Amino acid sequence: MCCCAIECVKCLLLFFDVIFLLTGIALLGVGIHVLIGVVNGTYASLIAGVSYIYIAYAILVIAFIIIIVALIGCCGGVLENKCLLVTFYFFVVLCICLEVSVAIIAFVGLWYEDGYVRSYVIQASRKEMVNYGHIEKEGFTGAWDRLQTDEQCCGVEASTDWHEYGNYDQDDTPDSCCREREYGCGSTVGELWEKSCITAMIDTVNSCLYLIGAMCVGCVLLQILLIIFILALYYNIKFGGGKNRCCGSNYYDMD
Repeated sequence: MCCCAIECVKCLLLFFDVIFLLTGIALLGVGIHVLIGVVNGTYASLIAGVSYIYIAYAILVIAFIIIIVALIGCCGGVLENKCLLVTFYFFVVLCICLEVSVAIIAFVGLWYEDGYVRSYVIQASRKEMVNYGHIEKEGFTGAWDRLQTDEQCCGVEASTDWHEYGNYDQDDTPDSCCREREYGCGSTVGELWEKSCITAMIDTVNSCLYLIGAMCVGCVLLQILLIIFILALYYNIKFGGGKNRCCGSNYYDMD
């Protein structure tokens, strides 16, 4: 094959490999963003054990693998080293398998929004309401206050959830449930938000699932292109034979 074509394949491989590296860095950012949000008190932290928290850990692992693999690919492409290209190929296939698995989990969660996810979010968030107000759970408490204030809602499905599942007496709620928030208003006859918070909580879960799933699908499509160029360059190197002059440069003779 003429060296011009080989150099073109090589350049395309390196181009997509750089994009591959950038997607790894982007995935790393997504994973860290979701994880920090869960730990530091976003709405997501109100839901105990939701699967996308574990998906965030999986994305961090995948991101680190992608970054390392992309660097291997750059070395293999520049040096035209068959061993590095084969290693690059198998790691890209591994990344595709991992990302497809994560994407399936994420989109299945979106698909069952009205059934399993809603039921799970209600049960899991009610289970955690008992931790509201604890000193060691300041992030959790702050997340509930922000949710109820911003979304003008109270409780998971009703304000009575705070009595039934939290540490509040009957008719008492956190102050963030009050329409006109002031200290102690939740223990008086002040007007409370009537809307439940379940919709906002599910929207948070779904936005995380959608972001994770979309990123994984995008990475898979890119990696399929990478595989094509890896194989093209590998077989050109393996079966190219000696170098000859072509187009004012070198090329590999095909047997």
